[in-house]
Amino acid sequence: MCFFKLLHLSVFISITTVSTLFNNIQEISNLKPSNYVTLVVIVPETHADLMRKVIGDAGAGKTEHYSHGSFSIKGMSRFIPEFGSHPFISKENQAETVVEERIETICALEHVERVIEAIKEAHPYEETIIDIFPIYEIGWK
Repeated sequence: MCFFKLLHLSVFISITTVSTLFNNIQEISNLKPSNYVTLVVIVPETHADLMRKVIGDAGAGKTEHYSHGSFSIKGMSRFIPEFGSHPFISKENQAETVVEERIETICALEHVERVIEAIKEAHPYEETIIDIFPIYEIGWK
């Protein structure tokens, strides 16, 4: 009997959550993009301070009264460089684990290309991955 009550409660919560989600999706459809994006790049921990300076100097992390703003979190990256690669860390066909920092910052659309070029130039890896996410007006205070 108790199991069925719990099951009923779970279904009720799920239906309520789906209903709330549906209402939020309707509100989201009215979103307007802002003039900013979020840029994300991951670098070896040894290069994090340099990368924050490079992206700030190129114009990212700038708001009305602040500059060089960013958020970082450390994590572990794992990879195996394949034949023909020229890894900054490790050797071909050798598994590697590296402490890296994920650096996130905002960037005005007018500076995105310049910041991306600065990231590519300063990044130590031969293959650089840069994530770009839109920021919508509702997320901008």
